[in-house]
Amino acid sequence: MSRRLAPLAVAAVAAAYFASFLTYGINLEDEGLILYQIARTAHGEVPYFDFHTGYTPGVFYLNAALFRLFGESLVPIRVLLVAVNATLVGLLYALVRPLAGSALAAAAALGYAAFLPFFVGQFASFNIPYPSWYAGLAFLAVEKAFDRYLVRGGGTWLVVAGFLAGVAFTMKPNAGVLAVLACGLGLALVAAGEGDPDRGSARLLLVLAALFLLATFDFDLVEYEAPMLLGAPFFLIVGRLVWARARESHGLRLWRAVGLVALGAALPTGPWLVYFVLRLGPRLFVREVLLVGSGAERIYATPYPLPVGFPHVWPLLAAAAVVVIGALGLAAERRRIRHRSAVVWVAGGAAALVGLAFLRFRMPEGVTSSIVWQAQHVGFYAAPPLGVAVAAVCLGRWRGAGGRFGVGERRLLGALVFALCMYLMLYPRIDTMHLIIALPAMLVVAAAAAARLARAWAAVLRLPERVPRVILAGGAGALALTAALPNYAGLLGGHGRPPATLASARAPIHVEAGRGEDVRALNAVLDHLRDRLPPGAPVFTFPALALVPYALDRPTPTAHDYFFPGRPDHRPEAEVMRTLEAVRPPYLVTLNRRLGFFSESPMYYFLLRAYVRSHYVLEARFGRYDVLRRDGRGGAVVEDDLEPTVADDPVAVFAALADPDRHIRRAALRVFLAHAHTAAGVTALAAAWAPDEARQLLLVRNLGEAGDERAVDYLVGTVDTAGTRLRAEAAGALTYLALRGTSDRYLFTDVPQVPPRALVPERAVPLERLRSWMADYRQRRLIGIYAARALGEAGDGAAVPVLEQVLVAERQRPYLQVPAAEALVGLGRLEHLCSLVGLLGELKHDVQDWVPSFLIDAASAHPAELAACLREGLVHGAPLAREACAWVAGAAGLDALSPDLRQALADPETSVRVAAVWSLGALHDEASRPALARLADDPDAEMRAFAHEALGRLDGVRS
Repeated sequence: MSRRLAPLAVAAVAAAYFASFLTYGINLEDEGLILYQIARTAHGEVPYFDFHTGYTPGVFYLNAALFRLFGESLVPIRVLLVAVNATLVGLLYALVRPLAGSALAAAAALGYAAFLPFFVGQFASFNIPYPSWYAGLAFLAVEKAFDRYLVRGGGTWLVVAGFLAGVAFTMKPNAGVLAVLACGLGLALVAAGEGDPDRGSARLLLVLAALFLLATFDFDLVEYEAPMLLGAPFFLIVGRLVWARARESHGLRLWRAVGLVALGAALPTGPWLVYFVLRLGPRLFVREVLLVGSGAERIYATPYPLPVGFPHVWPLLAAAAVVVIGALGLAAERRRIRHRSAVVWVAGGAAALVGLAFLRFRMPEGVTSSIVWQAQHVGFYAAPPLGVAVAAVCLGRWRGAGGRFGVGERRLLGALVFALCMYLMLYPRIDTMHLIIALPAMLVVAAAAAARLARAWAAVLRLPERVPRVILAGGAGALALTAALPNYAGLLGGHGRPPATLASARAPIHVEAGRGEDVRALNAVLDHLRDRLPPGAPVFTFPALALVPYALDRPTPTAHDYFFPGRPDHRPEAEVMRTLEAVRPPYLVTLNRRLGFFSESPMYYFLLRAYVRSHYVLEARFGRYDVLRRDGRGGAVVEDDLEPTVADDPVAVFAALADPDRHIRRAALRVFLAHAHTAAGVTALAAAWAPDEARQLLLVRNLGEAGDERAVDYLVGTVDTAGTRLRAEAAGALTYLALRGTSDRYLFTDVPQVPPRALVPERAVPLERLRSWMADYRQRRLIGIYAARALGEAGDGAAVPVLEQVLVAERQRPYLQVPAAEALVGLGRLEHLCSLVGLLGELKHDVQDWVPSFLIDAASAHPAELAACLREGLVHGAPLAREACAWVAGAAGLDALSPDLRQALADPETSVRVAAVWSLGALHDEASRPALARLADDPDAEMRAFAHEALGRLDGVRS
């Protein structure tokens, strides 16, 4: 095949794979939101003004153009995504081939396509119009243009690279910034050698790049994340500055080259940047468009995965094995060890891993799923050492006075710089979805490293070099097929039954009939609302159900359609309530279970929760969807659970418990619990139906997900007696039960009545055992959340000393401090209401999502004690704590705090003053009228709106 046609052929294979799922499934939360915001843009609404988003505007305007051209359907958007993702795959092939050859290039490119997350029965991630797909393609295109510059020279390629970086920025801010950073780093690294006329400027740029990276990371959030993400870039920068100083030839002078990149970047970004800066003002633009100072990194942060215990350690072992095999091959090639020794060490290591696998493999969900899940995590542990190793190779060429790069070395340096910068896209949400987004450029370096190791082992084994390359490519291809082929179960597993199709021309998607319960429930919601919504009437959804108004082609009344805890925060939340009161949408749609990433949203949005409960009643329930009617009377509720059926025998139950579909798993667990009847029955039936560890793992995971308190005794007993892996899974299930037991109390509808002492084990272990778990710092980090809540429910006064010890010892872990303090309050130690108030300065979900609602609940039983603690909080050193206390004071109806709230009107922080204004209005504090009247003429528009609202409450105009 022609070298020119090969990238097109690879892209065509990827396109065929993506296109085969063109109308398969839909992501309720993210895809529904982005589709709806694209529709709002197509109707003339403007991002940041008419609707809230955390992305730069390119994705909305690009896809809005498709809506205008082809109609408001997700199909043209998905067709574009097929082209975007297939082009990225073809471009990845083109970047890898010069460094690693055609076979490894095809394996890397198509392997990337195969591992894009796919959820059978739900959706394919590559169908969701995430800005990351467009930005990722633009990022790799920047790398390709910069590669052309490194190989051929000429300023035109730098302008092209800058232009494409501007396109990436227009789609996703961090992608564009990191692409420009990669260009700057590449230029500065080349020009930083001794005797180079630009060495001073180049070294300054390298120092500034390092400082920029340090400033980008919030080190209150990251611990071991920092070396994993920043270690290789800093090694490369510092090595060039202090160790590898040889001069390297380059074409253009440094500042001219940097200027050409900047010029290119300004072309696509300048017009919209100027427009939005002028309309928003610099402060709001930086916060709302670039997210600088918004706290988004804290709100969305997830930690780097720690490989502790099985099965989490398998990806680390796989990454370590690759490193060791590579190191042994290179050492043997250079005659530092004997060839036979290298082979023996590799064979011995392989035998040890096989033996360990024989002892430790359980794979309860099946071989294929388990392999794919572990393979998805390998990049977390392979990418950082790979970056360091390749950086060491590049720096080694710049040692002494004679270092010179040929074309291959220049390409490798460019690939390395872009790989290290793209990998930073993992921060702050470090999960497998963001890993796959951050990996394409790293795959270029990985393939180059694989080719080099193939050459080394070919020399060691006296084989033609193509043989180990083909073996590596074949293994990667087999792994890719293992990931991709099961995805077709959704297309081929209909068993002759027609698929479940969403009843909306705007979202003509389908899933297989056996997994269509959620689609059928959504159809019931749409049908129910179509029959009842007046023409043009809006519908409000919570927490992330914009798919409903999108499918109905109905407006929503507010700028916010996505309520992730903390964004929007309480100020926009209060504005949403103001809009709801003005517009009074007749219907609201929410969820009664399976909120996923939004499980704490009803708890965090305590203002909105109180408003909804006061003004809306449940009218219909379809599966996990609740339809609420405004100002309606109670009465019969239309209800359809729409659950699948599972055969009533152990084999069928455990087969269903391994299914990826949550509905099927939930139905299987219902069968199990129906047989068990009681807590004692769960333990007995588990022993009979799950005699081996694989089935026990399946059962434990599903019992935690189900949220049924009858599982407590069995799970506690498992923690107390099982082996390490099963014990950890049971502890996780108990933690999930404890968290759900609390968070479900704050659902907008049908608050579950949790039985007293639901979390307290009756037979498995005595309470002394729970206390011992809390006293041991390793144990409490495993199971402390559950143990604290159970001790509180049990009324165990003997637990007070150890709970107070936790408050002192775990200052860096609010997730343990909060349940400990709540348990202490439940045990009558009311002074710990102040301990909880003292935590409110922490911008962490463990605090901001949980503590305010707990304090509001505590107000009815302990108003004086809570008021005293909030009074201290209103003068706390942290503005966030003062603001939270002001909101809670009004939401809890604590009139005793009115004088303190009036004093808070003079707080230097606008956020605190706004919260105080709202609360004074909520408390109907007449004494604050003169101050509120003055604030009604405040220069700040937001403050004026809150002051007018508060005055309206004093006049009895607002509810």
